[in-house]
Amino acid sequence: MNKSWDLSLIVGRFQGLHAGHVHLIETALSVSDRVLILIGSAQEHGTILNPFSATSRQNHIKSIFPQENIIIGSISDLNDEKSVDSDWGWHLLNTAKQYTRKIPDVYIYGQEDKNLNWLKMSNGLKHASRNMTEIIIPRDRFNISGTTLREWMVQDNFDKFLQHTHPKLHKLYPKMREELMSAPEISASEIVKPLKPWSDKDV
Repeated sequence: MNKSWDLSLIVGRFQGLHAGHVHLIETALSVSDRVLILIGSAQEHGTILNPFSATSRQNHIKSIFPQENIIIGSISDLNDEKSVDSDWGWHLLNTAKQYTRKIPDVYIYGQEDKNLNWLKMSNGLKHASRNMTEIIIPRDRFNISGTTLREWMVQDNFDKFLQHTHPKLHKLYPKMREELMSAPEISASEIVKPLKPWSDKDV
């Protein structure tokens, strides 16, 4: 079956690979021959916000999607990961080109305000990405976020983990939770009450 595009782009932290992430990747595979997945905040691990290393996150994705037409790369934050400006848009495009030598044909992401302006912050960016198609996936289909999934893992709520993750990821749960709980900012007391509040806006 001929696909509409050659290359799709997905960007995310995947700090808890959940059903919503899997749906994004499956959508990309359904419309393009190749998929480039950039793992964000690659420079950080061992924190409450980013407990899993970039290598671990790559392995989580590969456990579900081992095929060769999925290219997994990494992208580090420039400054504050929550900032959205033209520098980040150029960083995103340049990183994509480093892995594939081209600007992706389609950009696929979950519907969220902070994603909408990454490639529209300047006229130069708009021109550089003018041939990119956007596919925006509604988030209301999946009532899950990376933050919520991590909170369940801290609480060792394996039943909730099973309900919101791909079956191929289930066998990795012990190793994933071990890495999560080894994060210096997370202690045993957080199983009952996190030392810092969790935010459902985090993905």
